[in-house]
Amino acid sequence: MKLTVTKGFIDKDTNIFHQVGSVVEYPEKRAKEIEYRGFGKCEEPKPSKAKAKEKEVAPVQLEEKSEQPIKEEIPKKVNRKK
Repeated sequence: MKLTVTKGFIDKDTNIFHQVGSVVEYPEKRAKEIEYRGFGKCEEPKPSKAKAKEKEVAPVQLEEKSEQPIKEEIPKKVNRKK
């Protein structure tokens, strides 16, 4: 994942100094960590909700309806006075 440096920092893994404005390549997890700490901004666009929903929607098999009606659960009343 590409990351644009917004505040100069020394990478804890490689000990390399990254200057403001430089673009560096990191794995997604490490890039998110740097962005969270405020040293950079991820460049790759995040997937939109519409695309994510399309992937999540899977064909659902309809279950056969049972002949018995579904009973609604009623909470039990409890006396809390002592």
